[in-house]
Amino acid sequence: MPDSDLGYEARSALRASRFVAPEHPDWDSVIRIPTDDELREEEERDKKRAGVRSLRALYAGAGSVSLQLRDGEITIEAERHRGHGHWEGIPGIKPTILPESVSDEVLGAAVNAALEVSRNA
Repeated sequence: MPDSDLGYEARSALRASRFVAPEHPDWDSVIRIPTDDELREEEERDKKRAGVRSLRALYAGAGSVSLQLRDGEITIEAERHRGHGHWEGIPGIKPTILPESVSDEVLGAAVNAALEVSRNA
């Protein structure tokens, strides 16, 4: 996806998101950790959608980033795949922090760069 398109979509997702603290009434429905059965069902749907038969094939070449918009700054953090659909931060890799006013092209380029770091972690 071109940087400008990815930046536009990332910004749209950030604007549509919200932070839910533990005391918020929606906490359980938003943050609840899925059961093992729910995770397996989701993985099966993902494999079917991707046309693959194994989790290894599903996650081959995949990357993940965490995006956060807070106090006028966008934080982009590359994550590494830890198996079974779990992702975590990458030790030694600092997040990229950009002003919220950054252009879609610059935002998209930073997301693509973080995805490349994630894929190679």
